[in-house]
Amino acid sequence: MKVVKEHFDSEAKAWDKNVLQVIPFYKEMLDCLVSVLPFAKAAKIKVLDLGAGTGTISYLIKSRFPKAQVTCVDISPKMLEEAGKKLQGFRDVKYEVADLAGYRFSEKVDAIVTSLALHHLAPDPGKRSFYKKAFAALKPKGMLVNADIVLAGSSRIQSFYISKWQEYLKQNLSNEHIHENHKRYEREDRPNVLLQELEWLQQAGFKHVDVYWKYYNFAVYGGQK
Repeated sequence: MKVVKEHFDSEAKAWDKNVLQVIPFYKEMLDCLVSVLPFAKAAKIKVLDLGAGTGTISYLIKSRFPKAQVTCVDISPKMLEEAGKKLQGFRDVKYEVADLAGYRFSEKVDAIVTSLALHHLAPDPGKRSFYKKAFAALKPKGMLVNADIVLAGSSRIQSFYISKWQEYLKQNLSNEHIHENHKRYEREDRPNVLLQELEWLQQAGFKHVDVYWKYYNFAVYGGQK
């Protein structure tokens, strides 16, 4: 994960701008992630934002659930510095530098949210182990929601997904930057077949497992305890 940390440290200040050029419907994806959380607006919930980056999800959560206690966790200190700036107007926000690989949950929480982070974990056993630990860390009726890169169930459909992603990138980036993005994708990312992810969530104990939003190779999915 060292190369991942170095990547995000170097991109921290430009992340909010760059991610819009690389991820289609990024804002809609995160809005879905937050909207699906099953809590009343005034609820005093504890939320763990894993791979919090510059704090965009935490910002949306604090805006929608003002009494939420949020902990932002990220491998990159520089990303968390940017998150601190974005969230400085809110109370009850904590920051923790940690690697999601082998992450130890220290308390029970109402929700675990994560975006564009879990695909850095090795699918098996890394991801399967994570889901089991996340389930144990949730309070009854707590929820895990992930917005991430996923794979199709066949090589033909996966090639189609990538072609649609390339179309989006060409609207925003030069050929050189697209090539760099593809090299980084192959070097750092370990996405998994979406249907396999859903099965692993069920095996970890999650109920009502579902896909809440999807656009080709990007999806929002999760389950409830």
